[in-house]
Amino acid sequence: MIDEFNYAKWFLLMLPMTLSAGPANIMSASLGATQGFQKSLLFLAGLSLPATVYSMLIGLGANTVISAYPFIVDGLQYAGAGYVFYLAVKFLRPQKQESADRATPPQLGFRSGFILSALNGKLLTMLILMYSVMLGNQSTYLEIWLMTSLLLVTGLGSNALWVAGGQLLSHFIVSKRAIRIQNIAFGLMLLIVAVWLVL
Repeated sequence: MIDEFNYAKWFLLMLPMTLSAGPANIMSASLGATQGFQKSLLFLAGLSLPATVYSMLIGLGANTVISAYPFIVDGLQYAGAGYVFYLAVKFLRPQKQESADRATPPQLGFRSGFILSALNGKLLTMLILMYSVMLGNQSTYLEIWLMTSLLLVTGLGSNALWVAGGQLLSHFIVSKRAIRIQNIAFGLMLLIVAVWLVL
């Protein structure tokens, strides 16, 4: 029942997972540093759509299908690792020179966020954990909507914090050499995440 929903338990379970470094948050920080907050908003919207759809589907029983066919999550994890690897390479490659002074960083928007989130097998695992811990056998549509809404708010909030952190970092990194080092650092972090996704 919605009256008995344990908000404290939900936030204690989900906040660490949504705030921790993973593919979406690392990409968010790197885009905040290279594109700024405002130009990263479409990326954030793209991240949110698959998470919302997956949350509703799993809440409505798709976890039974996923449990019966675990290769679904495995396939998503490998595809997601491949996509994160692709994004890492974009950051590691030297950027095109727009002018004599300024390098053009990779510009990523809604589609990139959508693909990253849709191929994130760890997202499915997190959602299955969320529903298995929070709901009994008698879950209601209202509880599913509530948890999906809470996930949307905390997920977007977490991603936005990482974007803002990346943008703040960019104020201290202004030379071409420092920007190149920053891109290499983000690229290496994404490579580590790509490997982590398949382990």
